[in-house]
Amino acid sequence: MGILLLLVANILIMIGCLIKRKFKASLLLSIPVIIFILVVTWFFTPVPVSLGIVKLPVIEFVKVRNIIENDSLYVDVEHESGVIELLADKRLEKAVNGGLLRLVGMDRPDFSYENTYEDTSSKDIILCSENTSFVREENGKYLYLVAFHPEVSTSEFQSMEGNICCKLFFVQMFSPIYATNGITVPCDSLLKVVIP
Repeated sequence: MGILLLLVANILIMIGCLIKRKFKASLLLSIPVIIFILVVTWFFTPVPVSLGIVKLPVIEFVKVRNIIENDSLYVDVEHESGVIELLADKRLEKAVNGGLLRLVGMDRPDFSYENTYEDTSSKDIILCSENTSFVREENGKYLYLVAFHPEVSTSEFQSMEGNICCKLFFVQMFSPIYATNGITVPCDSLLKVVIP
């Protein structure tokens, strides 16, 4: 709050200097205002991604498989059903800067993060994960394991046909939520893992 009051006082003094035609003083006072605006724009708005200054990672589906002992997962996987292997062109941790990586799968490709927590469409979530682990770099791409669990009952899962569209969301406090490209995961390969 103190920073905002200081910023408002700085703007008022800068306007006063402009009225009195003291251009050098107003220019010096405008520097902190410009820096503040740039910092807020960079960290708290989607402008850097919209302008193409910051590129989001592109992910590719590799395969779905069961969890094995050698998997380097950072969490307790007792409640997880399987693992989705993904390849990314960039390190996902650098894109999120300490935030949360959340994989969501639905039966339609045109969903956003807002659809994952609204009461009506959150019932459309088929699988979900917040357990993404880096494995290794191979051929200039980065391999990740995503331990997932289904959000629907076993009978609903068995009745599904076709593919599930998954997106990886980058969730940070006070920042926009970004999504990677959508990947298609075949239902039959998921069924082999979820229902052995």
